[in-house]
Amino acid sequence: MKIRSLFTMVGVLLLLVVPVKAETGAISPQSVVENMGAGWNLGNTLDAIPTEGSWNNPPVREETFDDIKEAGFESVRIPVTWTDHMGPAPNYVVEDAWMDRVEQVVDWAMDRDFYVVLNVHHDSWQWLI
Repeated sequence: MKIRSLFTMVGVLLLLVVPVKAETGAISPQSVVENMGAGWNLGNTLDAIPTEGSWNNPPVREETFDDIKEAGFESVRIPVTWTDHMGPAPNYVVEDAWMDRVEQVVDWAMDRDFYVVLNVHHDSWQWLI
């Protein structure tokens, strides 16, 4: 399942947990939480403002996910800031290049059977109350 399709289906994405290990059958939310195990946070990269690398962290590399898998983690949190990567109102279309990059990073994690927690980060100024 591709993140682009999920993002389109959800519309406003606040939090998404992708239980990739559940592809062979249904799984309850409780089971997902139990199976997520220890998690690792990919912070200060895709959530950096205005873009990846702005906070002096290198761009995410595919090998990073091999390293954290080897360290025993089962889930990964990937915070993403969309603010500087989308067009104006009323559609707020996300730039293709940014969506491609987010999808690439999520796919790298999913390819290694991580549970992925993708969350909108630093975009609270856009939330309607």
